[in-house]
Amino acid sequence: MTKDYNLECVVVDPRGTSFPKKISKQISLFNLEIKEIRKEFNTDFDQSYIEKSSLIIGMHPDEVTMEIVRTAKKYNKSFAVVPCCVFPYKFPDRFLSDGSFVLEYNDLIKYIQETVEGSQIEFLNIEGKNKVIYKKYS
Repeated sequence: MTKDYNLECVVVDPRGTSFPKKISKQISLFNLEIKEIRKEFNTDFDQSYIEKSSLIIGMHPDEVTMEIVRTAKKYNKSFAVVPCCVFPYKFPDRFLSDGSFVLEYNDLIKYIQETVEGSQIEFLNIEGKNKVIYKKYS
């Protein structure tokens, strides 16, 4: 049975996107059309996409994890991020409320939670980095 959710999905990734066959089949089954934008998600990203989105998701978004979180917060958009790499030396300005430097994975999780009051954590049923930090805005 095919369903039409009338969703516009946009993937932003400077490297481009390729989905495994299983995912591609589900995309097709649910009539999802996915637009691909090959650029980095940053403060210069097209604001019109942000304004009309209902959810911003980052799956292992590397260096743009906090950009996604800050953008969602700024525009009151629901978000979910699955952080992976911390990049402590690329972001020397990240400190936790107790003054400690964001150096490890769990520090980054705590930093995101401190940045967005009311954010929550769930776990994906996958191996590896599987913590999802999210907040649903009304």
